[in-house]
Amino acid sequence: MICYAFIALIQETNVVYLSHKQRQPNNPIMQRFTLYVFTALFLTLMSGFISAQPTVFVRDTVIQRSISSLIPIYASVGYSRGDSLTVTFRYNRFLLFLNEVTPLAQGVVVARLSEMAFAADSIIEVHAVCEFTDTSVVLTNPTPFIGLHIEPLAGLSDTTRITPLRLLRNNTRIDSVTYQSGKIRIAGNIPVTALDTEYISACAPNPTSEQIAFKYKTLSKSDVSFTFFNAGGKQVYRVDIPNKDAGVHEFKEKLNTIDFTSGLYSVRMQTPLGVYVQQFLMVK
Repeated sequence: MICYAFIALIQETNVVYLSHKQRQPNNPIMQRFTLYVFTALFLTLMSGFISAQPTVFVRDTVIQRSISSLIPIYASVGYSRGDSLTVTFRYNRFLLFLNEVTPLAQGVVVARLSEMAFAADSIIEVHAVCEFTDTSVVLTNPTPFIGLHIEPLAGLSDTTRITPLRLLRNNTRIDSVTYQSGKIRIAGNIPVTALDTEYISACAPNPTSEQIAFKYKTLSKSDVSFTFFNAGGKQVYRVDIPNKDAGVHEFKEKLNTIDFTSGLYSVRMQTPLGVYVQQFLMVK
């Protein structure tokens, strides 16, 4: 539409110019000046139109094994006081451990992870919800919007992706959004080999109301910790086991469920060689 208006304006200018051509001497400098003015006006209008289109993307990033890294999700979008924006993205939960989310954009006072859909495969969708109490803001240029606290899990693969999927304002999907995934490269030595690895087995029973059990394996005598997180990334329970011998062991615990509600939880096992995660459902 803007292009058609620009062409029509040029044509009208040419008509006016030709009608006065016999009465006024030819002035190429004025012709060029007029063309430059209309071109600058056209580019300004087009740049404003393009920048107004919402964008959500993740930059290609390198993170280190055994270190928690902050990975920003960038966005160009408008929001007003009292709005809530939800960014839905996808990642491989067998390669990355998502601990929490941090607000980065102006006016964001609350950033939280809503409950993840329980999935049997490795790919899982997560909803990051942001709430605003500041004045209205329009991010015309891509700006760090929220930050994901990500820790690589032990494994052989060294590349994965975080892929934005949807952008919602007040639970209504925003159309015409440009999404771009980011490649995450995991640097550092692979802590274990494929032939002999540490692990944490699936939790049982699953779902559970308070009792939890699973097997785990360590390759050397070392301290082992088990940390339980809710779907929002908040730590709700922790067990530390010092100087655990190498081998296969069984973990059995009657959880103090005072800080638990019904929903999806992650149990994170950490040893000097790596981090390992399983998930389970709590039903109260």
